[in-house]
Amino acid sequence: MSIREAELRDAAALARVMVDSFRSAHRNHLPEKSLMKLTYEESERNWARTLGELSESTESKECLFVATNDACDLIGVARGGPERSSHPLL
Repeated sequence: MSIREAELRDAAALARVMVDSFRSAHRNHLPEKSLMKLTYEESERNWARTLGELSESTESKECLFVATNDACDLIGVARGGPERSSHPLL
């Protein structure tokens, strides 16, 4: 496994992982019709926008990393940034 910063070229793979994960996680909680409203195409557009915003910003403290397997398939994602609630963990 390898971990690296996400790049614009990862948008389609991020969409696949996120849509498939969401559908799987909520399969028994939401109607099938609702699950199918989340599409790969829409998710890819959203990821491309997010990745573009992250790469263009010189002041952003957010980060997005991807994990890939030996075949370079995206197998995980982690996004982070500064704590925003002003409520430190106890």
